[in-house]
Amino acid sequence: MVLGHRELALPSLSDPIVLLSDGRPTRAFAGAVDDLAVGITDLIRSDTQLPATAVAIDLCDALGGDPAGLRFAHLPPLADAGEKRLARRVDARTLRSLRNDGVEGTALAAYLARLGTEQPLVAAPLATLAADFDITRFARHPTPFKAAALLALNRQVLRSLDYAAVADRLP
Repeated sequence: MVLGHRELALPSLSDPIVLLSDGRPTRAFAGAVDDLAVGITDLIRSDTQLPATAVAIDLCDALGGDPAGLRFAHLPPLADAGEKRLARRVDARTLRSLRNDGVEGTALAAYLARLGTEQPLVAAPLATLAADFDITRFARHPTPFKAAALLALNRQVLRSLDYAAVADRLP
């Protein structure tokens, strides 16, 4: 999906590590076990995770799952306005920082559901966003995260809320 079919020969990768030296499972192993346990079938990842996807498919098979039942979508990573990749940067935006800045979850969901598509950025209920969601609409190139656009959506959402819904968060 999005970037099209990709193949990677597992022999080109080293054997995956599944347990750390202290006995804790790695993120890849824990993720594969959890996905199988709860029946996850669709995974969206950064295109930088293509090698990890091959390992996830192999782990699913090794754990008795059906890799053919998994669907992966790989998206380009978000970039800041300067086109630098956002993930894993010290100054990157986090859900916690956005929440602390007063960004409503509904505004963030609406922004991310349409960021990188040609659809207009408008505040909408989650049910509407879900019904209209199509992963194939996303761009194949990095999309800049524009805080001003998110804040504009946030203002739309806040204007639509009753005072009682936000009163406890006001100074």
